[in-house]
Amino acid sequence: MTIIDMHAHIAHGPLLHSHFLQGMKDMLTSQITQDYGVDLRPGLLERIAARRLNDPDCSQLLAEMDAAGIAKTVLLIADFGFGHDESELDLEAMYEQYYAVLKANPDRFIVFGGTDPRRGGWALDLFEHGLRDLGFRGLKLYPACGYEIDDAALYPYYEICERYGVPVLLHTGPSLSTMRGDQRYPASILETARRFAQVNFVLGHAAFQNFDTNLSVACQRRNVFLETSGFQRLIDRRDEIKQRLAVVFDRVPEQVVFGTDWPVFNIRGTQRDWVTYFLDLGVLEESQTERLFHRNALAALGNASEPVHTPPP
Repeated sequence: MTIIDMHAHIAHGPLLHSHFLQGMKDMLTSQITQDYGVDLRPGLLERIAARRLNDPDCSQLLAEMDAAGIAKTVLLIADFGFGHDESELDLEAMYEQYYAVLKANPDRFIVFGGTDPRRGGWALDLFEHGLRDLGFRGLKLYPACGYEIDDAALYPYYEICERYGVPVLLHTGPSLSTMRGDQRYPASILETARRFAQVNFVLGHAAFQNFDTNLSVACQRRNVFLETSGFQRLIDRRDEIKQRLAVVFDRVPEQVVFGTDWPVFNIRGTQRDWVTYFLDLGVLEESQTERLFHRNALAALGNASEPVHTPPP
């Protein structure tokens, strides 16, 4: 069985901004306290975060993909810097690092260029440069940084995606404590998916979180896909996961895709654990499992499922 992970990032500290790192540390502290009843000392937390964000060439991720049977992973460039202290690497340097990983492993990774639309025209040019020259195959957005999905500043990005035949993956739902929510959701995605009906929109974390609203969106817009990452927060509520998965496959069986959000949840398990979790639920028929792990991803990716060209050496 072929498996595509639709949601992952390079685990490398210099790619992240201080406010996002602090949010991740807050989440780690909460997870460890919840799972183990342990209060972390600050120095220990720093060491855990550094160890889990030390995979700049994705060698650890590739090893976990191999162990899990994941054939291909979508790597998402997340731009958290606008209006805050920038990360150690600026946005152009992030593109270069993701390109280096793609160039070294063109058969294992697909890269989506990320941006904050408030950066201005140079960021739009950089995004198209990624598609045209670097072999990137989609757009990653994080509205919790402080903008809306239907912001007119994003229309040129959506038009480029339409022209290149590539999808958009959007963060939806709760974010880290240092971020904000999308205030106009779901109206913002319903309007955007209507206006740009030829573009596929993958809603990160939407398959199990904010469930009724996200399911309604997918039912109304055939170009909207619900992605599974974030289920890790609910892994102990197995019956709830099973019930929601059954409903999704009853209502929108062609619009749900598998994702893990590596490395955000790697303190709770491995990529193999996440694949095995879904296989062991016992809810899906073989054809539905194939849809979850592969066929729906190919539909969502569209032209992005195969590179337009091999990235140049």
